[in-house]
Amino acid sequence: MVHDVSEDPDYAKDINSTISELAVPIFRDKEVIGAINIESDRFAQLGEEDRKLLEVLAGQISIALENASLYEKIHEHAKSWK
Repeated sequence: MVHDVSEDPDYAKDINSTISELAVPIFRDKEVIGAINIESDRFAQLGEEDRKLLEVLAGQISIALENASLYEKIHEHAKSWK
């Protein structure tokens, strides 16, 4: 969570009007497979409630991706039995 990206040396400056940003990783097992990122054009607009919500969403996305992967494996396995 960054309340003012202009003060963060690791933030990749770009041409948009982002001032505050929040990024939450999406894990598969212990590997990061993606991230959810939200930005605001206002200072310190994003807080702990936003972080908690994104963590829940990231968990649900991780489960959905795992289910899709398992479905694909089952589907491929079933095709080999035909």
